[in-house]
Amino acid sequence: MNIDDETNEGCPWTILPIKSRKYANECKEVVLSDRKLNKLVNFDKFTNLEALWLTNNKLEKITELNHNFRLKIVCLGNNRLTTLEGSFQKFKFLQTLFLNNNKLRNLDKNLLILCEFSFLKNLNLFGNPLAEEPEYRNRVIYKLPSLEIFDRHSNFFLNLILIF
Repeated sequence: MNIDDETNEGCPWTILPIKSRKYANECKEVVLSDRKLNKLVNFDKFTNLEALWLTNNKLEKITELNHNFRLKIVCLGNNRLTTLEGSFQKFKFLQTLFLNNNKLRNLDKNLLILCEFSFLKNLNLFGNPLAEEPEYRNRVIYKLPSLEIFDRHSNFFLNLILIF
């Protein structure tokens, strides 16, 4: 068996000092970075979660976070994501989304999902195949005018140009 074929589950219960429903409910932040995770499990009791760090794993799709609609910060850089379909549509309060260095393609398809995040201020898509598409930066900024930081760069001056 190839080591990449093994299932490595990311469970938020592993980081709690006390494994209780109360602690899970009160938990605001979960860090499960650098664990070679390819699957997320048992997030349903973490309903007040606001920040989720899943950087440097092997995740291909996010589907187990449907109960975590209060998320404001989601960091998924350096994974294997190929789609934003799944739980992303539930994140109504999302402000910061790091998706850098994944395998996302088809900018227009992904922008349809990203446009639903009316509070999104900070987005990083750098290092994905979609970032190589024509007029990438202009298309994203046009569709997401609320962005203040895009691919680690402030949009302040660009937004001024668009206004005039």
